[in-house]
Amino acid sequence: EIGKLSLELNELKESLMESKEKLTESVGVLKIQMEKKESLETQITDARETNEALSSAAEAVADANEVAMAQQAKAVAAAAAAKEEPPLAPVETGDLFSWDAPAPAPTT
Repeated sequence: EIGKLSLELNELKESLMESKEKLTESVGVLKIQMEKKESLETQITDARETNEALSSAAEAVADANEVAMAQQAKAVAAAAAAKEEPPLAPVETGDLFSWDAPAPAPTT
């Protein structure tokens, strides 16, 4: 009976060792998977932040482009208006009270 119990004990010890090895392997795989998950979460966060920064930058560039185009349109319109209006020639104006004006001819 002791031989039978000893054999059963040895089988259980062997089974226990196999279970420990499987558990150790599973824990190792689990740790690797947890590290991968953490890395992926970090990458996702970084990608979201980068995407938000790029979207914000694109919007700022588009706004700046609109302002530049509006300024250019104003400059073109001002240049066109300047070309359409000929410069005014200097006009001599007489002073109504000037003594240099010729005296009216006497009427008889």
